[in-house]
Amino acid sequence: MTRNPADHQLGSIQSRIAARAIWERIRVEQEKNAIIVTVEHIGHDGRAPLPLPRRIVSAGGVTEIIHVAASGS
Repeated sequence: MTRNPADHQLGSIQSRIAARAIWERIRVEQEKNAIIVTVEHIGHDGRAPLPLPRRIVSAGGVTEIIHVAASGS
C-alpha cells in the first residue's frame, strides 16, 4: 500500500518515495491507455473507397488502424 506524501514531513525521503510511487502508478496506467495509430498504406489509387478505420482494444491499450489516401500532388 502506498502512503500519501502528506502523511510525512514535507521534503522528507518518505514523502518523496510516496510521491514517486504515486507518479509511477499514474505513468503505468497512462501507458495502458495509450492509443497506437497504425497506417496500413499510403497512396490509395481512388478506384475503390478506402477501408474503414479499425479500432482494436486490448489490455495494453487501443490500436487504431487507418488508411490514408494519396495527396493531390
